[in-house]
Amino acid sequence: MNHEGKARCGWLAAALLASAGLASAQVLQVPGYCIRRIPVGHEITGIAHAPGGAFGDDVYLCTNGAVTRVDLDSGAVSSFATGLATGTGRPSGAAFDTGVLGTGHLYVIQNLETKGLAEVHPDGSVVTFSAGGTLFSCNDVVIPEPGGPFGSFAYVTNGTFNLGASISRVDPAQVNSTFHPGTGFKTIIGLDWPKPGSAFGNALFVGEYTDKLLYRVGSSGNTTPFPNAGPAFGQIPEDLAFGTPAGAFGDFLYVTTADTRKVVRVSSAGVSVDFVTGLQAMNGYNGDLAFTVDGEALLLADGNNLVVISKEPWVSTYCVAKTTSCGTLPAISSTGMPSSTATSGFVVTATGTKAQKFGLLLYTDRGPASLPFQGGTLCLVSQNLRRSVAIGDSTGTPPACDGTMSIDMNAFAQDLLGGNPAAYLKIAGTQINCQFWGRDTLANGSLLSDALVYGICL
Repeated sequence: MNHEGKARCGWLAAALLASAGLASAQVLQVPGYCIRRIPVGHEITGIAHAPGGAFGDDVYLCTNGAVTRVDLDSGAVSSFATGLATGTGRPSGAAFDTGVLGTGHLYVIQNLETKGLAEVHPDGSVVTFSAGGTLFSCNDVVIPEPGGPFGSFAYVTNGTFNLGASISRVDPAQVNSTFHPGTGFKTIIGLDWPKPGSAFGNALFVGEYTDKLLYRVGSSGNTTPFPNAGPAFGQIPEDLAFGTPAGAFGDFLYVTTADTRKVVRVSSAGVSVDFVTGLQAMNGYNGDLAFTVDGEALLLADGNNLVVISKEPWVSTYCVAKTTSCGTLPAISSTGMPSSTATSGFVVTATGTKAQKFGLLLYTDRGPASLPFQGGTLCLVSQNLRRSVAIGDSTGTPPACDGTMSIDMNAFAQDLLGGNPAAYLKIAGTQINCQFWGRDTLANGSLLSDALVYGICL
């Protein structure tokens, strides 16, 4: 930044709450996919993506005693429901009813002391749907699509090291019964079934935690090891999720592992390869994973972080721009891919700015916000908030608001290596929120665009 730029934005540095930069923990990723990490602030023990309707398009997470909601567009995290079990009874699995229970509501599993299936309504209220009976050590829940061979039931795994294991099912009348008595199982946690048209067939898949095996359970309860012949899985399976055959993740089974702290991708022939490594915490409660409704993103719990994995970079706009002195709204956009390795190629742009005026980009790795600021809205949390080098005077013809400000964030981040507090711009998986600021003397002195959120790819 030149001396003029320093003088012009010295007041801005004083207005912002600067804090020491903290490096984001890294999750390693397979080439060809992008990873975005959303800090939630609580250990995540269940994940479900809403199919629309009253719950919207948000992701709902089980945490200790509560359900937390995440807006995938902005990364905003908010409390949704409270009053659930805590400690060893905490919720440890989540699923939306897609029609078989007749409610369309969210269902979460409560473990050990509570021993049951709780129903969460769109207003955040929680009621017990089914408890006791065959539900004795609940770990996970899945709910099938209507009309399938598994009928109109929610399926629940029960499994502890000293009480044995079984699979229960709960009908729309809230009655629970045994689906699989657990013969051959010691401890089971995660379960899922393949998508239509999958080479895996039409069966419920479960992971045997103690013996490090995968099993296939038919609609009549018959059980066979998976694969039918060949080596055992050999790692401790925590949770399971199937990709969509024609989707970005293909016809594979994805499994989180407690001992090796990975996501393993398994083919229909039983061949396993590492998909994601370097996970932080897998201990029998966290490590949950689920796909978005369209199957185009994999949602993974890693300690206190929601990890979003997708083929395409996750880039989205949010928030509201401040009206310029021309009466217009400057708009933020981007081209290219945000990268931890590329030295250029991800350009963030604001159009409709005040012509021939100084500007810069504000950014943070701590998430979105909506804070009153200079007559507009600061769309970024103030913690760890940084500013780019001065972009210089915008294009356009004064006094119009036809200016443009741009910065290549890959190139900018390349200049920040070597201990700079904003070096998080080069860490794959980090979520970045950013917003343009510029001069507009007749609009309380400043211009503010709307905001952009993106995840840094490998």
